[in-house]
Amino acid sequence: MWGKVSSAGAVLGQIAKSVGMTEAAYEACIDDQKGLEALNARTAQHDKDGVDSTPTFFVNGKRHEAPLTLAEVAQALRAPRKS
Repeated sequence: MWGKVSSAGAVLGQIAKSVGMTEAAYEACIDDQKGLEALNARTAQHDKDGVDSTPTFFVNGKRHEAPLTLAEVAQALRAPRKS
């Protein structure tokens, strides 16, 4: 889908439509300045934390990267919290 596109917005609009989003709802998302600011703040925090792949989880301040088994996730969640 991304091959050689002239407009990322057009491709994103197609994706939005394919999952049932109306054009008005899509445009509202694209024009949402507060949403953009929140996304930029999260991206900056991810950069600060060194997140460079997904999924990356932080549990009790410890970084965990994929691939994780369900048992590894459960173990991380059960680990004692550091004060």
